[in-house]
Formats: sequence, structure tokens, C-alpha cells
Amino acid sequence: MDAAGQLARDRGIATLGITVGLSGEYGPAQRLYGRRGYVPDGRGACQGRRPLRTGMLVTLDDDLIIWLTRHLPGRELSTAPQRHKRPGRQSRGAGIDPAIWPDRHHRQV
Repeated sequence: MDAAGQLARDRGIATLGITVGLSGEYGPAQRLYGRRGYVPDGRGACQGRRPLRTGMLVTLDDDLIIWLTRHLPGRELSTAPQRHKRPGRQSRGAGIDPAIWPDRHHRQV
């Protein structure tokens, strides 16, 4: 996590993001990210990249996640999304570098 923060600072990125599963199996990771300064980004619960809407029926599995973000100290927050693409690789998020904001959540803490 520290290396990702340093890489982001080096690239001029002001905010880091990560996803974490909603089930109890992800409790240790949820607590770790909270201690590291990550907070929910306001999308609410998602199934993969798709935000859930009131009344939807879903199965609690590894695809149910919440997106968390953390502002890097010393960086100005921008209202425009930052786009950092590596050659030959297309960004899959909304202006978010997959190296900084992975698609998948992590089980191991």
C-alpha cells in the first residue's frame, strides 16, 4: 500500500482507490483500509462495477464490493478525473489507472 501511494504521488495523483468485499470474510481488509485512511467514495454497494439500486436482489458473494478512496496528503484534489494510461493497456475505470485502482478486491491482508 505504501508503494502504491508513492507511485501515485510520483505520477501527480491526488486520490487512491481500492475495492473490498462486503462479506465478513473481508472484515480484516475493511478494518485495515479504514485504519489506512480509506473511506467509502459514495457509490454505495456494487456488484462488480455496477452500483446496486434499492430493491435489487443479489447474492452475497465475492462480486459484492464497496469502493474506497484516500486523499494523499500534500496533493490538491482535482474535480476532473486523472487519466494515466500505460502503453498498450486501456483503462477500465472512469479515468483511473488499473495499476493504482485494481478491479478486484483482495482476500489476504
